[in-house]
Amino acid sequence: MGGHHWRTINARTALFAVGRTDLFTCERCGGWSLKRAFPIHHKDYNGDNNSPDNLEILCRGCHNKVHGRQSRAEAIALKAKLIEIIT
Repeated sequence: MGGHHWRTINARTALFAVGRTDLFTCERCGGWSLKRAFPIHHKDYNGDNNSPDNLEILCRGCHNKVHGRQSRAEAIALKAKLIEIIT
């Protein structure tokens, strides 16, 4: 890819270099933000591999799902349910 050494270029720079400049729209669900750029997910889970083909702009919810984490709302609901069960 044009002689770029993607491992030595940060993720945002790598995306900008290939014209992917919209960091405010999730590439999975289409959700968007006006306040804060979304996290950049490394598809192969290797944070050093900043090849544009390995990068995906995800909203916090989609990024949590990819990594098997719960959203804050889900964690609160689960905690409430557990408290209800044990009391």
